[in-house]
Amino acid sequence: MDISNTLSKKGLDAYIMIGESHNADMYYTTGFFASDKFTYLQTNSGDEILLVSEMERGRAENESRITNIRTTQDYDYRSKIKSRSDPSIAFSDTLGELLGKEGIRKIGVPHNFPFFIAQTLKEQGFWFMPIKSPFKDMRTKKSESEIANIETVQNACEKAMDTAVNLISNASESDGVLYNEGVELTSEYVRNAIEHRLLDFGCE
Repeated sequence: MDISNTLSKKGLDAYIMIGESHNADMYYTTGFFASDKFTYLQTNSGDEILLVSEMERGRAENESRITNIRTTQDYDYRSKIKSRSDPSIAFSDTLGELLGKEGIRKIGVPHNFPFFIAQTLKEQGFWFMPIKSPFKDMRTKKSESEIANIETVQNACEKAMDTAVNLISNASESDGVLYNEGVELTSEYVRNAIEHRLLDFGCE
């Protein structure tokens, strides 16, 4: 996951992403899922930091491949909320404190980096450069474990669709309505059956 050469060539001190579990680059780089936003940072020397909420610290330490875990409360986030009366500004201040302590001023960010955070930090003297994802090409090359995971998920999807097909094909019809074992076969019924089958394979 080392992108230090890319950062050095562009004259950047670090690369930062803010996202959640639906961000492919975030999961690829951290191996961590969270419903709340969390922050990934890599410096031009290759050091990696994961910034999460205090509530997520334990899970991040257990699940993430990043060993340097920080929490917003390490930077007194709650006090910042009280003084700023705005969680978004308080978070920007928290991130600014982390960056300042790491000696980071010039920052590479993905094209979808939150504008509000960037603008707030610019006012504090930080400099931003939107760059193409340095992880995109890495993600196209799959390891053996990634290939195995893809095959597992593909199999789960096929089994889930088989469940749906069998429900519909084996349904009985009365007055234009389909029934499964006496229960009306609605789209919601089929969708729930698909989701339950996916859960059998550990998939959401």
